[in-house]
Amino acid sequence: MENVAYFARKKITMEKFTSQVKIVASTAISKVLNVDAKAVINSCDSLNGYVSLSGKINANVIFVSQEDEISHASVSFDFIERQQLDADIQDVFALDDLTLKNVNFSGSEVICVFEHNVSLNGNYKYEIPDYSSENQDLVTKTTNFEALKYLASCEDTFTVAEETEANLSNITVLGTSADVVIYEAVSLVDRISVEGKIISNIIYSDEQGISNYAKEFEFKQEISAENIVPNLIVSVLPCVKNVTVTAEANENKTNLAYSVDVYIKGLIYEENTYNLVDDMFSLKNKIQTTYDYIDARSYLKMKNYTDTFMLSTDVSHIENFDDVLGVYLPKFEIESVEDTDGKGYISGEISADAVYKAGEEISTLPAKLKVKIEIIKESNEFLGKINVIPEITSYKVKAGKNLEVVFVLNYSVVFEKDICTEFVKSYEIKGEKKENQSGIKIYVTSQGETLFDVAKCLNVRPETIQNQNEVLDTFEQGEKIYIYSPINLCN
Repeated sequence: MENVAYFARKKITMEKFTSQVKIVASTAISKVLNVDAKAVINSCDSLNGYVSLSGKINANVIFVSQEDEISHASVSFDFIERQQLDADIQDVFALDDLTLKNVNFSGSEVICVFEHNVSLNGNYKYEIPDYSSENQDLVTKTTNFEALKYLASCEDTFTVAEETEANLSNITVLGTSADVVIYEAVSLVDRISVEGKIISNIIYSDEQGISNYAKEFEFKQEISAENIVPNLIVSVLPCVKNVTVTAEANENKTNLAYSVDVYIKGLIYEENTYNLVDDMFSLKNKIQTTYDYIDARSYLKMKNYTDTFMLSTDVSHIENFDDVLGVYLPKFEIESVEDTDGKGYISGEISADAVYKAGEEISTLPAKLKVKIEIIKESNEFLGKINVIPEITSYKVKAGKNLEVVFVLNYSVVFEKDICTEFVKSYEIKGEKKENQSGIKIYVTSQGETLFDVAKCLNVRPETIQNQNEVLDTFEQGEKIYIYSPINLCN
């Protein structure tokens, strides 16, 4: 008996762990306005049921100094982690979602505690037995299922550069961030082609306060992948490794030069049909079977969406409220994903930080909005990886009472299908069956019994029943089956 290897895509969440990061500013701090951080995974290896990863936290703090000036400081912090997994997955790609759990400052030092929520996407190997060359004494029931056959992976890190002239003057860049949206990924000869866009945000200060400047620019990149042919199925996992922006004043405008390091891992599949033996019996021997279960999801497609939302935050309770100096650092946190028949729902929270002035004091006010996004889909489709990138398009204070912020959500959704099926993993012979030399046997069927079920009970091949009876593959209650030859009764 030979085994056929089937690789199913699996997602595993590591146990949460924390990192403590110290950021040192150039001056004494009177108030921390915001801490923004992103984790970048540099390496991830899975071996013998363990996963080891290393990465870097890029953290940036925006603060008010003792001299009442808005400034910032940043740091890069290396971390490593090793954990045991419940399943041994291969070709692992890790994504790290950081959460700020605590922040304290003293003098010019800021101490931040971040919680890592790492999800691992990898290939899990199922060994499917091939019984086609086994002893003819075995009678097997087979099931065909269609799934994607994993072929190869490829990866590349490349730089996307862009320059633009912005209608900004006398700005100080306080922080930068960027995200990737993938439009399309296709296979070519010995390579894949990936198209998408970068959404970059600059946090800056000027005479009016703090604000956010968003810029989008598109890219197209080819990545080498040996022995790949056109028209295969390509799934890509992107992340931003690093982003830098330089600002150069030009009269009443500012020239901005972007440099974004993007990492992309491509997973390449082809459509394939697998044959599973989900039941078997022996004509001569008693056998004991053991089963395995495929429980995974297979990539179908990816779609991109855009939605607009407005949130309103009450500012009337703030004493001596003067004005909002800026709204920046938009975020979207996914709280739950729900699949129903024909529809999917993404529930989450949009948030941003509003910097305001009250008298002589500068403070921040969180602006938050709970949303539920509806996705139309086929009944057999499930929502897989979801990437949501928010942008702030405008804000205003209405009648001195409410801060209204308009957000645009750019989000991509991977659609998957479930692969859940049981198959015979192995069998063991437990001895010979006793023979009963009856010349005729009558069997009365139960509702829903199949031809294989009856053959297994009567210990004959399914074609023997078909040759001696006019039957279908599934029986109604009380149908009579006649066998006119010696049979081995069930024991």
